[in-house]
Amino acid sequence: MTNTLYTSTDGELVNNRASFAEKGQSFTRSLASCTSRYIPYGSLTILKETACIIENLIEVLKNNINKNYLVSWTGDTTLFRRDGYRLSKRYFTFGNEGVKKELDFYAQKCEACGEEQIDIT
Repeated sequence: MTNTLYTSTDGELVNNRASFAEKGQSFTRSLASCTSRYIPYGSLTILKETACIIENLIEVLKNNINKNYLVSWTGDTTLFRRDGYRLSKRYFTFGNEGVKKELDFYAQKCEACGEEQIDIT
């Protein structure tokens, strides 16, 4: 089964449609060898993402959310771009920095969500 984020509106497999980074880039770093590879995230990024996940989980548990949606968060891209990484077209159409919930992110020909949003209640 394919995944909505990796399915085009035509049902073809694509790179992650939710990504704010342009496709074809590697983000891992190495301290000494291939066994020490990691993806550099700051602790503030991890804390913000964790808080966002918990807030959404609480809303699900309170039955305040009954549709699938995509939660995206953007932050400061200064270091990302300084290191030579490129942002995707989606980043530039996303708007101001912050959190956004997108209810219409399904792909019409996706095997998982099909032609309509899935009710999760």
